[in-house]
Amino acid sequence: MALQDQFPSNVYPWRELAADRGAQVVTISRGGNDGWTPRILDAIDADTAIVALPHCHWTDGSLIDLEVVSRRCRECGTALVVDLTQSIGALPFDVTAV
Repeated sequence: MALQDQFPSNVYPWRELAADRGAQVVTISRGGNDGWTPRILDAIDADTAIVALPHCHWTDGSLIDLEVVSRRCRECGTALVVDLTQSIGALPFDVTAV
């Protein structure tokens, strides 16, 4: 799973891996004013193997609540891969909470 217009370095490798494994990358599209997190949570289920997300979207800086997403991933047995390229050092990040 990835976000619409996510930075390509966190999309292309997952597309290649999915193609090799016969899986698919689900892309979460932008929505209204509710932000990314609700749409991400709705898309994660027991069939979701990997969720690859940034802490903030590189095009507009919108934040993803990684603590909430990580709880949902643990509930579903889903791996969470976090791309902090755009945010590490600029935003607080608690690795133990995520």
